[in-house]
Amino acid sequence: MKLARLSLVPALLAVSTFAFAADGKGAGKWTIEGDVQGYPIHDVCTLTGPDTKLTGTCTMDSKDRETTGTFDGTTLTLKHAGEYNGQALTLTYTGKLQKDGTVSGDIDVQPLNYQGTFTATAAAASAAKPQ
Repeated sequence: MKLARLSLVPALLAVSTFAFAADGKGAGKWTIEGDVQGYPIHDVCTLTGPDTKLTGTCTMDSKDRETTGTFDGTTLTLKHAGEYNGQALTLTYTGKLQKDGTVSGDIDVQPLNYQGTFTATAAAASAAKPQ
């Protein structure tokens, strides 16, 4: 009986991870890994918000960036400022919820008109992944 209960723990963690990401709110801590034309992107975002509107901070290159966005349970959109060689940038992330609870999609960098891709992982999803 103990073995049966223990084998349910990973399944329950996976379900709760998916529920967190798919709850239509998207609040919490997210790690974003991506690439824009060979330049690696690494953000750690802490987001809060009523309903589907999100606000918070994403830390990129050791700088906190005020962040706004939405998460409707299927699509995550985040926007924050950035900088490259002294030039002010706006990064917009738009992605879809995947079956594993991550969000994957595209990064738009303006005014450079550069494109990239990303995967965002909710903190609960990171904790639930087997080591």
